[in-house]
Amino acid sequence: MSLCREHFGKKFSIGRDLFYHVLRANNMMLRKRRYRPRTTDSRHHYHIYPDLLNTVPKLSVTSSGQLMVADITYVYCKEGFAYLSLITDAYNRCILGYSMSRTLDTEGPLTALTAAMSFYQEHSINTKGLIHHSDRGCQYASERYVTFLKENDISISMTQDGDPLHNALAERMNNTLKNEWIFNNGILSFEQAQTAVARAIEMYNSARPHQALQMRTPLHLVKTCHKNPLT
Repeated sequence: MSLCREHFGKKFSIGRDLFYHVLRANNMMLRKRRYRPRTTDSRHHYHIYPDLLNTVPKLSVTSSGQLMVADITYVYCKEGFAYLSLITDAYNRCILGYSMSRTLDTEGPLTALTAAMSFYQEHSINTKGLIHHSDRGCQYASERYVTFLKENDISISMTQDGDPLHNALAERMNNTLKNEWIFNNGILSFEQAQTAVARAIEMYNSARPHQALQMRTPLHLVKTCHKNPLT
């Protein structure tokens, strides 16, 4: 601002906030870019399965156990990045299984998938005709992961490009969980972040009403006798 006053003289009386506003309006602000790790690596030799969700007309689910969506997101920790694998039921919006790990190995997503199938069994949800939808990442296309899906008679669906809208529910779940429930900006250790994630998922499933579910919680849609812990 001192340079502006030197150039324009006494007539220049702009304040700091307005000065920043002028800079932003003219794309003159320097942007501080934070590194964001890539969680999807589709450069692999594994088979890419067709997209069974983004069809014409688009697949519509009518009950639990018809479609599960999977994705991996990152969580800031003191030690660096951790990776959170999530699997969500597309109908009841319940997080069926999750796993937080230090690497992007297949083990994390596979642990989340195993937990998801246990959730269905625990709540006696019929999974005949179940579809698993994910991106084309090497974890989801790996031999171990695909074998587990086939052994459980689960149809495999994958996005055909990098458009996040082709796995929109999973992407939205990542954003909601990280920005609304996990209050962490790199200040927690890996173990503390694990505890925060577990608590956030518990509250998301049992306490957060969804407009898409007629203001019911995901667990209330799974079992109507479920009580919201906040009430």
